Amino acid sequence: MYLIAILLGLAAGTITGLIPGLHVNNVALICLGFVGFLSRFFSGIEIALFLISMSVMHSFADFIPAIFLGAPDSSTGLGVLPGHKMLQKGRGFEAVVLTALGGLFSVVFGAYFCILFLDYIETTYSAVYSAVVPILIGVSVLSLIVEKGLKKKFWSIFVFSCAGIVGFFVLNFLNINTPLFPMLSGFFGASFLLRSLITKSKIEKQNQITEPIKFARNLKNFAKAIFSSIITSILPGIGAAQAAFISRVFSRRNNKDFLIIIGGINSVSILFMFSVFWFVGKARNGIYSTISNLIGMNYFDFNNLNEYYFIILTIVFCSFMAFCITVFLAKIFSKKINKINYQKINLIILIFILIMCFILSGFLGIYILILCTAIGLVAQLTGIKKTHLMACLIVPVVLWLSPF
Repeated sequence: MYLIAILLGLAAGTITGLIPGLHVNNVALICLGFVGFLSRFFSGIEIALFLISMSVMHSFADFIPAIFLGAPDSSTGLGVLPGHKMLQKGRGFEAVVLTALGGLFSVVFGAYFCILFLDYIETTYSAVYSAVVPILIGVSVLSLIVEKGLKKKFWSIFVFSCAGIVGFFVLNFLNINTPLFPMLSGFFGASFLLRSLITKSKIEKQNQITEPIKFARNLKNFAKAIFSSIITSILPGIGAAQAAFISRVFSRRNNKDFLIIIGGINSVSILFMFSVFWFVGKARNGIYSTISNLIGMNYFDFNNLNEYYFIILTIVFCSFMAFCITVFLAKIFSKKINKINYQKINLIILIFILIMCFILSGFLGIYILILCTAIGLVAQLTGIKKTHLMACLIVPVVLWLSPF
């Protein structure tokens, strides 16, 4: 039954990954509501395996709509722009493969990292928790300073301030469901699609990978993903997007490298979050919170490392399966997308995002979408780094964790 639970999780994660706005947390909440029914057919460990494998699969598959359709979620927002640029050059399939490779190998190395430094997980937890605020402030200031010219510095500060204010109010004061979807769709999705409509951008015929992806050259990218994800796994409110932001500041402006890093962060954070859940007892995302509520913290024998190793190996296995499924689906997307009028695709996706915003967040979500799209267009038209838009998450987290 363990294998069945894992396969069902992979199937569910594929669906949630391919549909913008549908997150694994939605499925987890459904499971929580039907706990009595599910307990008749599945054991606690089987439910946990289903949720974890679904989460792993989602972390790979959600780059397909982010890159091919320009519809991001909270973890793939920064991946839209470099991925979409490669798509317009006929390399959308390669872009997705890069994120999948980053996810697979970061999980493999991350698993080894967890086992190797098993005795230091709790110590690392405390150290990172106390350091994250100065880290986020430091990289934010640095990203503003490195902009060339006073004009770009001005617009960078303007966009950073606007995004930060919007994020602060949306996440703290507005009573709205799924606030991240309209906000990030506006900043990173709709603004890019709208500019493509205005400039009448065309999508080239999609090609297969024309040159080999060198494994040794990308070891540093896997390492960046792993160490950036440590922050994600430890702190509430810090997600893959913030970790990617930190990596982006300290990386070369190379689309390939960044896609590998953000793909790695998106997937390996699931592994590290499980380790924090196991050894520290903190559930840092909706999946592990649901597992905690669904089957009880006392279900697992936290002194039995064999159970920990079993879950770790399951995550590695699911990552391999997710890699294969994602590459297969990306190949299908790459063959079909250039056969459709790109302007019509952009318009349809914009309408779809608008409808999803209304369904998920109501009229207030549409207002947030329009506002964030306008700010995103300012970043597009002024030619500044799009990472400044991540202030929508950076500022609320810094203020929330700050002792002042």
